[in-house]
Amino acid sequence: MYTTGTSTDYHDLLDDLQTWLVGTAGWTQKAWVHPVGIDQTWTLQLEAPGNGATARVYVNIDTVCNIGNGTYSWRLYGATGYSAGIGLPLQQGAGGPALFNLSQNSISYWFYANDRRFIVIAKTGTNYMSCYCGFILPFALPSEYPFPLAIIGSYPVEALPSVNNARNSSIADPGSDGAAWYRRRTTETWIQIKNHGNSSSSVYPVVGARAFMWPHKTGRNSPSGVTTNPNYWSSGGFNNMKLNANDEAPLIQCHIVDTENRTIVGALDGVYSTTGFNRSTEQEVTNGSRTFTLFQRAFRNSAGDFFAVEEV
Repeated sequence: MYTTGTSTDYHDLLDDLQTWLVGTAGWTQKAWVHPVGIDQTWTLQLEAPGNGATARVYVNIDTVCNIGNGTYSWRLYGATGYSAGIGLPLQQGAGGPALFNLSQNSISYWFYANDRRFIVIAKTGTNYMSCYCGFILPFALPSEYPFPLAIIGSYPVEALPSVNNARNSSIADPGSDGAAWYRRRTTETWIQIKNHGNSSSSVYPVVGARAFMWPHKTGRNSPSGVTTNPNYWSSGGFNNMKLNANDEAPLIQCHIVDTENRTIVGALDGVYSTTGFNRSTEQEVTNGSRTFTLFQRAFRNSAGDFFAVEEV
């Protein structure tokens, strides 16, 4: 299910998402607090069918702002249950938060949802923020992996959407230090997904108890595509990819890879890596009867900074 529109600010965007998810997409509102005032904290707690009565999807959002710094953000949490009157970080099986950094000005949006997850793409100024909240498509049965949750935001902390840091990224190629999380099947703990490190241009090394998002991490460390060091991963392959004679390029579904467990965990539902060569942000591409919209990584628009979301 898919829709697009325009919101007046970061609060109004959450109101539009709540209205659409509950009124159209079949999600259930568990709690919704929205006091008047641009600096007031709004809270939205949601439930979706997921894997059935014993393994539903729970996503919780609250807003936070610092008017002096000009930051207006959502904090995104996943959970495995709902308890009324309990803070978001204390909900059953809670993970996160990942930050989704927005603004107090007009925001164009694209919403995608099914009964397992929702995706938000938000354009504020010339910056494209993205978040993924809910279940992935795991390589396991529901009985083996009842809560395959991922919470992926745009940045690990409150910041301007334009902050020049590699961690200011996308759901297809997320930053480190808490910008993206998934709930591990074996330990039922939340593990960070880390593609980019903390600098203006930094690729995170493949070490430690962490995960990364493939295929934007292709085994190369620079846009030139010349590095063969297997300890680093970057989008060099997509920077160098060209379209074929029919102006086509691969759409490769995004997969979470756990380096500690040496496991391909599963795929993001409806999210694909591709090249932006000779293409533009918001461009639609088709594959048979399927339609995909191309988006960029925050303010970056090199060929390796693009990803696609399917309009379903």
